Amino acid sequence: RNLIFADAFGEGMDLVLSVHNTGYHQNVVFRQRPRTDKGFDPADTNISIYTEIDLEDTFTRQNLRMTVGRGRLIDRVADLDMVPTKEEISFSRLRSVGQRLEGFDFHWFAESRVFDAGDRDTRQETAAWKQLRRERDGRTYLIESLEQEYFERASYPITWDYSTVNVSGGLSDDEIWYANATYHVTADLTVASGQMLRIEPGTYVKFSANTGLTVNPGGTLVANGTLYRPIVFTAWNDDENGPVISGSNGAAAAGTWGGITMNADGSSVESIRVLYASQGLTLQGALAGPLQHCLFDTCYSGVVCDGIEQTVFNNLFVDNGWGGTSPSGLSIRGGNASHLIVRHNTF
Repeated sequence: RNLIFADAFGEGMDLVLSVHNTGYHQNVVFRQRPRTDKGFDPADTNISIYTEIDLEDTFTRQNLRMTVGRGRLIDRVADLDMVPTKEEISFSRLRSVGQRLEGFDFHWFAESRVFDAGDRDTRQETAAWKQLRRERDGRTYLIESLEQEYFERASYPITWDYSTVNVSGGLSDDEIWYANATYHVTADLTVASGQMLRIEPGTYVKFSANTGLTVNPGGTLVANGTLYRPIVFTAWNDDENGPVISGSNGAAAAGTWGGITMNADGSSVESIRVLYASQGLTLQGALAGPLQHCLFDTCYSGVVCDGIEQTVFNNLFVDNGWGGTSPSGLSIRGGNASHLIVRHNTF
């Protein structure tokens, strides 16, 4: 689940909390360039994010120790002041096991990744510095910093930190999927009656083998990308598009995953890319508007229209078909082709 605090760090800077079974993940999304006072040289200025954390009692009660990367250990709050690092900061709880003390993972601050809205060839990605510091008021902060120069040359929005969210089964409620995460669909996903799944421009959705997304009658999918920030639906092992999923073999091929099936009228799809599916998009219900500005690449079938009235406009179909033969970019079944308006597509 995602909880968004708009403008939490100032105008155009949102805090996004993602809650998972293993804990929570914090992202900061910069929708515009941070404001700085005039006279500051970007080459000598850092943008920093402060997160207050409560470790005073925890160190004592939980018998904690902290490790920076593979380096020094810290076991007292008074020693928390540390030089900035790009390494992981981890906490272990010490327990007695027989005649010795063993460390068990308690919490960690992983490497903080920062990336902008550029595509695969132009994306600017880096790692932020971080440190734990105890201030004079007795409070402890996690401080993450990045040179202002990055914000001067980057494309917006910028996401500070990144996560992969595993999803499967059914939605518990309406959901919004944000471009600050890659969504890995590990089992068939269904949008049920009365539910809406809204996907932001620039989001990557990756599917495990033989899985797919189905929108049932009464459910709604809103996946409207933009020209420069399309929504990408692809295979889990597609290493060329979006972040690499852990364990990927990089061997994506047509038919790796099932595809997207619309069993309901009223969804909205525009400026998406569908790659390496069996049937990229199956329309058994009409969309609310035209299917337009999309790419269907290396699928057995790009789009299947099943007896519906639909406009298909200005889409690109590339290398779809079975084993390089019987190309099938756009297929019609179960109805009269006169129900379709097909204009300015490229096959």
